[in-house]
Amino acid sequence: MLSFTYNEIGLSLVEHIPEFKNIYEEHVNQYQCVLQHVLFGDLVRFTRDICKIMMSSKGEYERERKAEIVDRILDFIEQALESNDERVTELVQVSFLENLHQLGECYDYVVKRLGARSKQIIKLL
Repeated sequence: MLSFTYNEIGLSLVEHIPEFKNIYEEHVNQYQCVLQHVLFGDLVRFTRDICKIMMSSKGEYERERKAEIVDRILDFIEQALESNDERVTELVQVSFLENLHQLGECYDYVVKRLGARSKQIIKLL
């Protein structure tokens, strides 16, 4: 199990989801720091965009590649929910899980792939 801290969660995110690096760098350039809740809002939109590309892709390789990114995002979210840092678990719940409605047509696809802890939280929302 990985351990995430609130202050380093952005770097951990990029480490696990390198495809998110450009968005992370734009975020840091814009705000001159990491605003964790804003960054996780960006992660929701990134997840939506990757999922939409996956759903509209004609090629099997491209669909599989995008599905793998979504799976890594959801694995990261699940692991972050196991953090001992309460600020991390609150961040994930408030700024990622509570915003999944922004996924639109990708909502069902993503929710079916959530880990057990994430699904439990979604049921409580």
